[in-house]
Amino acid sequence: MTSTLQLEPCPTPALVAERCADLVQRCLAEHTEPVLLVPAGNTPVLLFAELVLRHKRGELDLGKAHLFQLDELVGVPPKDPRSFQRFVRDQLQTPLSLSEDRLHLLDGTAPDPVAEIERHASTLRELGEAHLALLGIGQNGHVAFNEPGSSKTLPARLVHLAEPTLAGLRGSFEEHEVPTQGITLGIFELYAASEVALLATGRSKAGILSQLVSAPSSDELPASHFRDHPSFHIFHDEDAGSQLSGGATAY
Repeated sequence: MTSTLQLEPCPTPALVAERCADLVQRCLAEHTEPVLLVPAGNTPVLLFAELVLRHKRGELDLGKAHLFQLDELVGVPPKDPRSFQRFVRDQLQTPLSLSEDRLHLLDGTAPDPVAEIERHASTLRELGEAHLALLGIGQNGHVAFNEPGSSKTLPARLVHLAEPTLAGLRGSFEEHEVPTQGITLGIFELYAASEVALLATGRSKAGILSQLVSAPSSDELPASHFRDHPSFHIFHDEDAGSQLSGGATAY
């Protein structure tokens, strides 16, 4: 199948954030009650800061959006600074005083994590699926916690985290505390979004971004499932794009 992805190279991570914020701003302007899927981690920090700035300048209104957390670490309390819920609250809710009823968050300490992620996905379905999914990409090609081996049809679920993901967590947790499971929206829910935007910054993402653009779509590279999505944007900085061929800048 012909790739429909749109590669948007930017010189710096700050410009990646600005270009992706343009997409978010357009989405917010086009929909009365926009539904956004939002990630945690280092990559979206600059994007969220740009969105907060534009909101405060009156250029966009995040207060009218429904924001859905993509995934969460099982066993990490919501108030723990390492939880993804805490990240969304600190980066978006607190600086903008967003209403609690517009935040759809996950509790990593819910007694039944399967029921927790199913509740989350059910709320998303009730709102008619997402208008825009914002994604990062792991060095093994995962999106949210959809690790290698994830098919396009897999829905929201409890997952066992792959070793590269665990390795990335070890810098934040003591060895005996490292979470080994997560709850996540599946490729099924992410792909259902009207638009998908993936952000890749830093030289550590260069190899996997090159694979995403050039390798055949497969379950072993979960991000590749979006290559036939009707509106798939990749915003990358110069370092992340350093292994792309000269012609692989737009489709």
